[in-house]
Amino acid sequence: SGGGIQKMKDVKKCLVSVLVIILCLICMVWSIRYGLNSAGSPNRYAKTISSLDDEAEKVIKLSALTAGISTAITLIPDDTGTPIAEHLISLTDWMFIVIIVLFLEKYSITLIGKLVFVIIGPIAIGMLGFGILTLNRKILMKAFNILLIAFVTFSAIPFSVKLSNEMQEMYNFSLDNTLAEGENAKNKTDEASAEKTEDENFIAGAISKVTSAMSDVVLGGVKAAEKFLNTLIESLAILVITSCVIPLITLFLFIWIIKVLIGIDLSKSIFLLHDHMDKSFTRKRKKEDSK
Repeated sequence: SGGGIQKMKDVKKCLVSVLVIILCLICMVWSIRYGLNSAGSPNRYAKTISSLDDEAEKVIKLSALTAGISTAITLIPDDTGTPIAEHLISLTDWMFIVIIVLFLEKYSITLIGKLVFVIIGPIAIGMLGFGILTLNRKILMKAFNILLIAFVTFSAIPFSVKLSNEMQEMYNFSLDNTLAEGENAKNKTDEASAEKTEDENFIAGAISKVTSAMSDVVLGGVKAAEKFLNTLIESLAILVITSCVIPLITLFLFIWIIKVLIGIDLSKSIFLLHDHMDKSFTRKRKKEDSK
């Protein structure tokens, strides 16, 4: 009787082991296929990538406009617009940082998808299967933690992009308005800087008449550049928050969530299930033998 119970236990253990191995292999194959065909494909994140591309394109255009306005305004007579030009050119450094972050997010999203599902996922699933077969709690804990970290990492960028877009919609923010104002400022500063060249060809007797007209053009160019500078500072502040600060906050939030969840022993449920199945099988076998 005792030998029969032990034999049945061995058979059950063997069947469970085969089932675990098959399930793990199926999950590993699915993970690799999903990583190659979907998670690592740009089409999977078409909406997110389109949003990042659109914003990056506008920031690049805004940076070029800013540099052009800064150059044009320095050509205005008597260095009238030099302080504004210096402020404008200093802001292009921040725009460069925003552009780098946007491109990093764009290319990271597909790379992280492949990394998570093609490499990290199968390794974690293999560890999980080995931990279940050997009932090794330490390996099971590591496997669960790796899977958790992989899932959180995979979700971080799409979540931060969606949150950034929602914030921009909430405050009705659009770079199109800033670009339109930049185009207007560029035209007016170009006109104002051109007055210097035209003035050199004027007849000396007509200077007093021309000066008044020139002053209006120059004043208009300076005011347009100053207005654009104020709008650009406001827009750039929102861009830095939505493109740089929010992704960092999202990353720290997800790291905190990982730390909290890692403290929970998820492998405990597997051991409880194993013990319950083992005890149930033993009780059932004893009842059959007593009959």
